[in-house]
Amino acid sequence: MAKFRFYCLSNQDHIILGETLDVLDLETAIQAAYRACRDHPHFSTSRIEVWQGEGLLYTSRDSVG
Repeated sequence: MAKFRFYCLSNQDHIILGETLDVLDLETAIQAAYRACRDHPHFSTSRIEVWQGEGLLYTSRDSVG
């Protein structure tokens, strides 16, 4: 298992939600981030970022909605 952190970002790039994940790989972390951000009750059109430690590994270009 690897530790990742994801953030749901508003259209103004403010953090809406951030969570730590213990998952197998980056792809699993990205999928979990998309689900969590898409299901957020107030900000279902946010973008996501996935980090591991101090490294940004993934950022979505468009909203997840």
